Order: sequence, then C-alpha cells, then structure tokens
Amino acid sequence: MTWALTWSAFVIASVVGEPWRGWVIGAAFCLGVWSLAIGAWRKPRVGGLVMAGVGVWAWTFFHSRAAMVGLSMPAILLGLGFLWLGAVEARRRRRESRAAHPAAQESSAQNPEVAPAAGPDAE
Repeated sequence: MTWALTWSAFVIASVVGEPWRGWVIGAAFCLGVWSLAIGAWRKPRVGGLVMAGVGVWAWTFFHSRAAMVGLSMPAILLGLGFLWLGAVEARRRRRESRAAHPAAQESSAQNPEVAPAAGPDAE
C-alpha cells in the first residue's frame, strides 16, 4: 500500500496546474496502481504475478537505467514477494486441510507402523 500511496502522491503533485487531460491521465494511473496493490493484497498469487508482469513491462519501456531500477524494480520485487506469500499461504492451508481431513486420520489408524508413537513408553 505504501508503494501505491507513494505513486499517487507523485502523480497528484505532477498534475497540479495541468489542464483537465492531465488530471484524467493521473487519475487513470492512480486507479491502475491502486488496483495492482489491492489485487495483490486480496489475491497474493494472481496479484503478485500481475504486478511482477507490469514491472517487467515497465522495465522494457524505460530507456534510462535509473528509471528502470527506480520505477520498475519495486513493482517486480513486490510482485515476486506477493507471489511467494501466496504460495506459502496456499501450502499452509493445504496442510491444515489434510490434517483436519478424516481420511488422513483413518489411514494412519489402519497402518500402525506409519502412525507416530503415542509417547516415550509406546512400542
């Protein structure tokens, strides 16, 4: 959200004093940036992939090395971070689902050699 807020502040400061077309373009840009940020926050895997893709597109669009690093890399790194966060969260949910699933508990009860020991005295 800080990334989107920073971009919004920059765009608003840039369009002050511009004719109405500048405000329309600035509002569309802010809407896009906030859509990326909220999308990545709500759906980390999909939003992170889209954010990283937009960052890679911006990397190819800019011709200045400073612009590439300063403007594209935050989107790429945040996108990859959200992608990783979504993968970790999905893995955690799968583990919880498997642990709560009755078939998983039944299979460990049917195979005592696979089931964990009950304590230090269990043989």
